[in-house]
Amino acid sequence: MCSSDLQMPCHLVAVEVGIKAFANGDYESALVFFKSSKKSGLNSTGLHHNLGATYFRLKLYGKARQEFERLLAEPGIAPLAHYNLGRIALAMGEKDRAIRHFKITLHTAGNTKLRRLARDRLRRLTHAGRARAWSGYLSFAAGYDDNVALVPDNDELVDRVQDEFLYDHKQQLDSLKSNGY
Repeated sequence: MCSSDLQMPCHLVAVEVGIKAFANGDYESALVFFKSSKKSGLNSTGLHHNLGATYFRLKLYGKARQEFERLLAEPGIAPLAHYNLGRIALAMGEKDRAIRHFKITLHTAGNTKLRRLARDRLRRLTHAGRARAWSGYLSFAAGYDDNVALVPDNDELVDRVQDEFLYDHKQQLDSLKSNGY
């Protein structure tokens, strides 16, 4: 994969190929390339995020959690790490933990889209126990009609929030390249 005439180090080639594999939905291959890059000595915020995202997609939630927990010490990406830890907690059935991470994201994120995603998750989690899942209507006419039609609530029909990890992999790769890595 790497040769001496390449200007980019092997571990960055592996990251780039891993990002392409991830974008194509080939998470197993992406994991191989990201792990190879890590083994070659890369230890960056972007790599840990990519590993966490890949583990999440492969439903390896414990490993995904470890990668995102490493990012909590990085102020620039900590809100995104909390958001992803919330998604992991949800996938593992840990509602209280998910709520805690989404609240932290909501209060610390500078990114408007990330705050909106956290707010929407919190709204769905805190309203999940309420009896709002169905709405009904009655029809009054000259005569007798005992039929009440149930209509699903709009929140059940439309999921407005995209489940995405939000990390701009191309920006991370360009940044690494410009810094001589």
